[in-house]
Amino acid sequence: MIDPYRKSPMLGGSLLCLGAVLVVISCYFFFDDVVDKPAAERLMLIRAGVGYLLWITGSVLLARARFSSTLAGLICGLFFVPGLIILLTVIPTRNRQEIWQNANPGFTQRDQKRQYRDFKSLY
Repeated sequence: MIDPYRKSPMLGGSLLCLGAVLVVISCYFFFDDVVDKPAAERLMLIRAGVGYLLWITGSVLLARARFSSTLAGLICGLFFVPGLIILLTVIPTRNRQEIWQNANPGFTQRDQKRQYRDFKSLY
């Protein structure tokens, strides 16, 4: 199965940045008492919520790009910045050999017979 999210962490990183910008800007205006109408206050809370959902989605996609589990990305995304640090430093990722073994289970579980051919000299 081809997983397009594992090719590059660009999409997850972009969603992380967009979510962080939305949350910071919305919370700044919300806590600085700039909003004075209930409709504007509701709009700021909706923007902050959308930013937080984008942050969680970006964390999940970043975890998938690092060959980690979706659950690890979801849990780390819920903790905002400390979760991102945990995701990038503590959560284990797979190396190339483990990725190949998961993609080709038939080759790793049985002994492969070598085929020997007659060696011909080139001259």
